[in-house]
Amino acid sequence: MIDVTKENFKEFLTYYHGLHDAIFKNINFNILKDEVEIVLHIIWAGDTELDEDSKFKTVDSNIRLVFKGIRDINIKYIESVDYINEAYFKYINYQNEECICFAEDINKPYVYVVAKSFSYEEI
Repeated sequence: MIDVTKENFKEFLTYYHGLHDAIFKNINFNILKDEVEIVLHIIWAGDTELDEDSKFKTVDSNIRLVFKGIRDINIKYIESVDYINEAYFKYINYQNEECICFAEDINKPYVYVVAKSFSYEEI
């Protein structure tokens, strides 16, 4: 697992294209460990390249995000066709603590997590 900090957060977002077009595969909430695990199917990672038909090459991979020190969470029903268009993923001040906030949409999120930290790995 790679820990994400304020120093490498922008690099993470850039490499994974802000999780654009990612699809939720699994969400687990471990109350005893005070953590949430989100598994996403991603198709954009790294530099974008064109193939011989002048179409963008995509990546077919999964990424596991683990949020620790949960401060707030809301998970609504997710359908298999729901995907992330433009994720809201920022460091925020939440109840006088610096936290990471993840939501798959800024206006009407069906998933959002506010946590003290997060890490990730490709699986």
